[in-house]
Amino acid sequence: MENSQTNTTRETHIENSQIHAKYSAIGDIHIHREKDQPSFSKPNLNAYSAAHYIQPTFTTTAFEKLVRGKILIVAGGTGFDKSSFIRHLASSLVKNSEDLTPRELIQNEEKLSLFSSLAAFDSPSVFIIDEAHPRIFDHNLKRFLSIAEKGHYILVTTDSTVDTWDTLEAFADKCWFNIPNEPHYEPSVLADFTERQFDRVQDKLSDSVRHMLLTESSAQNISILKLARRFSSPEQILMFLHLLSDGENYTEEKLDELITSVTSSGSGLSIWFKNLSQKEQLVALGMALLDGMYDDQFFSCMQEFVAEFWQHRDPQLLSLDYCDIDFILPFFALEDINEEKRLIRSRNSAQHLEIIAVAWNNYKRHILVTLPLLKQSVVDTVNPKESNWEKYGTRERRMTLRQAIGDTLSNIGLLSFHMVETIFLELASYQNIIIQRVAAKAMARWRELEHDDLYFNTVFNWQTDDRIHSLMSSIRYNSKDNQPDGTSKDNSVSYIKATIALSLSYAANYDSPNDLDERFIEALRTITKDQDPLAISRLSESLPRIIQHHSRQLIDVLEEFTVIDDLQIPIAIGLQRAYDYYPEMVRETLYNWFDSAADSTSQDNRRQKLTLRDKLIVTVLETFQRIPYHNDGSDIISLDDVFNRLAILIRQEKRSSLVKVINHTAGTLIGQNFEIGKKYFTTLYDLSVEENRKTLSDLLLVIYFEQRKLQETDSEYKIEIGENTIPAWMNLSNRTITPVEKLMIEWIDDSNLEIKKMGSSAFIRFIDQLDHVEQLTIEEMKRELLRQRMEREERKREQQRKAADQAKQLLANLNFTPSFYQQFTLWKRIHVFLFLLFKPRQQRIVFKELFKSILTNPSYHPEYKHAYLWKLKMSSNPLTIKMAEWCQKFLD
Repeated sequence: MENSQTNTTRETHIENSQIHAKYSAIGDIHIHREKDQPSFSKPNLNAYSAAHYIQPTFTTTAFEKLVRGKILIVAGGTGFDKSSFIRHLASSLVKNSEDLTPRELIQNEEKLSLFSSLAAFDSPSVFIIDEAHPRIFDHNLKRFLSIAEKGHYILVTTDSTVDTWDTLEAFADKCWFNIPNEPHYEPSVLADFTERQFDRVQDKLSDSVRHMLLTESSAQNISILKLARRFSSPEQILMFLHLLSDGENYTEEKLDELITSVTSSGSGLSIWFKNLSQKEQLVALGMALLDGMYDDQFFSCMQEFVAEFWQHRDPQLLSLDYCDIDFILPFFALEDINEEKRLIRSRNSAQHLEIIAVAWNNYKRHILVTLPLLKQSVVDTVNPKESNWEKYGTRERRMTLRQAIGDTLSNIGLLSFHMVETIFLELASYQNIIIQRVAAKAMARWRELEHDDLYFNTVFNWQTDDRIHSLMSSIRYNSKDNQPDGTSKDNSVSYIKATIALSLSYAANYDSPNDLDERFIEALRTITKDQDPLAISRLSESLPRIIQHHSRQLIDVLEEFTVIDDLQIPIAIGLQRAYDYYPEMVRETLYNWFDSAADSTSQDNRRQKLTLRDKLIVTVLETFQRIPYHNDGSDIISLDDVFNRLAILIRQEKRSSLVKVINHTAGTLIGQNFEIGKKYFTTLYDLSVEENRKTLSDLLLVIYFEQRKLQETDSEYKIEIGENTIPAWMNLSNRTITPVEKLMIEWIDDSNLEIKKMGSSAFIRFIDQLDHVEQLTIEEMKRELLRQRMEREERKREQQRKAADQAKQLLANLNFTPSFYQQFTLWKRIHVFLFLLFKPRQQRIVFKELFKSILTNPSYHPEYKHAYLWKLKMSSNPLTIKMAEWCQKFLD
């Protein structure tokens, strides 16, 4: 969020000890990214229970399909409220099983895969996911069956076709549900609903309209009951009754025309909006612009709109409250996220865009004046000094606000891009990546709405069109040299190109796997040819997401990109992600690259510069390091195969800089898979070469540290050695030997002299770098513990001395000193007398002193007396042992 000079202090300590140390450093920290994992809420579904929700005719069919398949994707049904429908299904599931918890996806700003988020929930849940695209299901719905099998249900709405989801036909039959064609409701259900709603609004109707609807008409037959038969949904009924409640007198002909306009496909919303009052139109427009926000965020933003411009049209908007939005609830729901939060949700995914489009001609200036306010709201989400809690109080609120504003800017861009292009450019030209992402995702969303030409035209214009430079010279800087976040004018064009790179990563997700638009590849190549460092940096962040589902199609361009040093690791990360979904495809790519590169070698040279062939190998090796190996026979790329390829490569390679990369790869893989990889040490490292011996020694030391860090079972302490936290024991013999130590013992016992020397030298390094330091630390701990014990004993002795002094003072105040036997009860006196009767005189004196000084001393705790006798019984003198045993019985 900001640049700051920060004093960083790291304190280390030994657990269960008072030994500690501090390390301090001054650093320049640039914080620019928030956690962006998807978040879920537990919604209140009471409004969608059978008692409140108007059930369509296909409810039972859909519910039974959900129960059988555990996953239900609800699609189609233009104009039908799919979101409310799946909430009703969720409510029915929860009612039938008290163990189920409803969980609604309320934020997924980065459009990340939901697999890990859903799998993290242990308790059985009903997941509600609105307006989903197959990208958040990894284009692989079958994978999510494993989550459903844990007792979960997944309910999804989508505007995409089944072909876009690219799922197996058999699986689609199991989980796909298309909303049937109308009629969706039984006539009797709509009639009952119409009557109830009519009772609520009839006081607002004119006398003539009320009379007309409450009596049978011989002319038009539009009584309230017959009227209901002409509507196909509750939303149409609510729209019609709201239009009637303006108190205007209607003739039967006008009433019939109104019904026709409301029920006609495509024009109902337009007629409804045009018949609203001016205040209601602006409220509806505001709701469409701010769709997806929390209710208090909506009111806060509306207050800004009104204060800036809208109040001149209708001053009543200054006192906007919940009662002023009741009329629009048939189109926008206020979802109860919890007891304190409600989220505004359009009941139809295209509805907010339709309202903005209907309002565009009459309220264009009203819409345009909101754009700078919306842009500033996005900028303020990364301002740590912003104090408006309603809008920015939590991470979730900030992400929700950015997501809602991004969708709104995207919608307006569809209506008139040249009107909002400057806002997009401003957001794109910020240094902060969070702000750049809003513009990047808003543009990419055009592809979801099938406006590919608009998207790619914008991308290429921003990359090549000189007018961008002239626009940026005047946009919002005025006479200032920098943007509010410190971005200079000189860097703004670079940040715009960087935003394009980000946008491509989001746009790629709208294509089916390995079916990218060819213009996409051209845009990627343009970024790399331009060689703008900032754009390349953003591309390095974007490439893994792009490659994940498009590696086969991008194979040629990725091979070209390996030439760029900053893109080798991003390509490797992308291939590793692709391996999770398409392992055979990735294996083919990596092995083809490896084999083509292994056919030639690079000679060493003074500059140690890697060739194109070397960089391709580096990318392959970086991928090998990141691929997960299960070592259970299921791996498409096996470790043994990788190690054998590394052995072939290292034997023929001449360039020392590439040899180091090979050695690093081998070391990383062996360290991560020691039991399998240890047999390849002597194959991969020629121990006759001093440089190899040093490399292997360093690797073995790293492995030793890592294995020691894992020995936490039953450890007594943890000590800090450098940056490593090592489990430790006071008695070193209690520590289990590590696998690498076992291997070094085997090497020392080996008949090969080089291997024997390597094992010995490795042990010496282990001792020098860890064991010796560990021993010194343990000794220091022992000294510290001894000092603490001595302090405790000294405090005890001091307490005993004080107690003895108090006892002497007490005895001095007595008129007589009782005899030895008077200190006991009569029965114990007899016991003591008989025990001492036949003892030699000296023993009797010693024993009496023992009783007086220890056993009968009131200042000593009973546990101390028992401990004292326990120590006496360890004596080698039989009489002392006998006396201690007798006294123990006496005390008991």
